[in-house]
Amino acid sequence: MDDDNDDDLRKPKPPWRVCSEGDLIIVYISADKIKSLVLNPDTVMVNKYGKFYALDLIGKPLGRKWYSRTVDKKGRCGYVYPLWPTPELWTRSILQRTQLVYSSDISLIIYKMGLGCGSSVIEAGTGSGSMTFALASTVYPEGHVFSFDCKEERVSAVKSEMDKLYFGSCISFDCRDIVEKGFGEILPVDAIFLDIPEPWLVVKHVVDSLKEGGMVVFYSPCMEQVLRTLEEVNLFGRLKLVEILTTRCTPYETRPRRVSQDDNLVTFLEEQLPPVVKEETLEKTRTSKESTVMSCAPAYRCYRSHTAYLTWVQKLNHS
Repeated sequence: MDDDNDDDLRKPKPPWRVCSEGDLIIVYISADKIKSLVLNPDTVMVNKYGKFYALDLIGKPLGRKWYSRTVDKKGRCGYVYPLWPTPELWTRSILQRTQLVYSSDISLIIYKMGLGCGSSVIEAGTGSGSMTFALASTVYPEGHVFSFDCKEERVSAVKSEMDKLYFGSCISFDCRDIVEKGFGEILPVDAIFLDIPEPWLVVKHVVDSLKEGGMVVFYSPCMEQVLRTLEEVNLFGRLKLVEILTTRCTPYETRPRRVSQDDNLVTFLEEQLPPVVKEETLEKTRTSKESTVMSCAPAYRCYRSHTAYLTWVQKLNHS
């Protein structure tokens, strides 16, 4: 992919690309600590693993260990992993300016809206840019995202970040009060995502800005918001409620656990293991003083989500 031939169409670069000055990258420090970083020649990142100089990374491919220039007491160099931003990594590293929509919710929203390459979608409001990046990466390169927010500082910050991520060509930002002014002179879009305090005040503008058969999603933390929105939706005969979901993500992962060999463990394995591997495993268990079993535990450090209500409303076709 050649990014220098056409400055007007700046394309996202592949994850294995070579780092350049001014790139915005993701630095994977640990499972619960991920941050974004702009590679300038004078940039120095300091953490518990040492000092990391951007000059050591510029001109080298992403995805490999980035070693510090300092060593610990045992003479070892610390390292982190520089990665190209994806929507999932970006959401985990983002500077939180407002309440975030996390990846567990984003994936469901985009799937239910039926978005893909070439789709057009309206987002209100822009917030911290988590949803903006995910929508842009979904509809790129032939689609477009129209993002609205009432705060100029939020719009400017997210626009600058999206330009560094090479998605600026497929996103239009607008700072306006959509309750009073609507979405402007935009042709009807395939879907609309609303994450605003009073979504019921915008329903009247949704009818004019959504294509027939298109879907609008309301992201509401409170049930009172859902009820007032549905009251307004029911006033328009061409809008139909499709579904309401409560989003709450509690994923689990399996972890090895060392336990002492006893009759209870043997009984447990007899109940859980399939017949093909049961006898061999039981024999090893009986002859060893300790054994490893897999137990389930919440993977809360790797997944974040809000408790909220997702309301899907569809615009009906003319009969």
